[in-house]
Amino acid sequence: MLSTLCRQCGLCCSGAFFTHVALSTAEAERLRGERVRVVSKRDGRKVMALGCTALDGTTCGIYGQRPHGCREYVCEVGRSLERGALSLDEALAVVRRGRELVDAVLVEAGPSAPGDTEPALDRARREGLPNGPGPLRAMSAYLAEHF
Repeated sequence: MLSTLCRQCGLCCSGAFFTHVALSTAEAERLRGERVRVVSKRDGRKVMALGCTALDGTTCGIYGQRPHGCREYVCEVGRSLERGALSLDEALAVVRRGRELVDAVLVEAGPSAPGDTEPALDRARREGLPNGPGPLRAMSAYLAEHF
């Protein structure tokens, strides 16, 4: 059931929760050939930037080659599903609401400028939103509570 939930969610890959996934040196080298953004942090560590460019809707385009950090991560909704505290339908409802809130922030943030590679969620967090923090605050609170 967890794989069903994950394949219909994708929020952890979208940049809604995290900005990056830590990579080993071998992972960074391997992923450079894939369609993901591998960047260097100030301290020289290599990370995969999120929103992941290998995410196609809610499906991982590099599932078989995904980094260790991606393989190991299970959100709170997934953990609740695994231990039986949520049914699959309940978990999917939480995901749907989370995706709605993320989408509202993306609409409010507006389109990226031509050539801008910064993910829209990162830009929204950095710049704030034109009509105030309402959608961003609602999204952040919901994701913190449920994921």
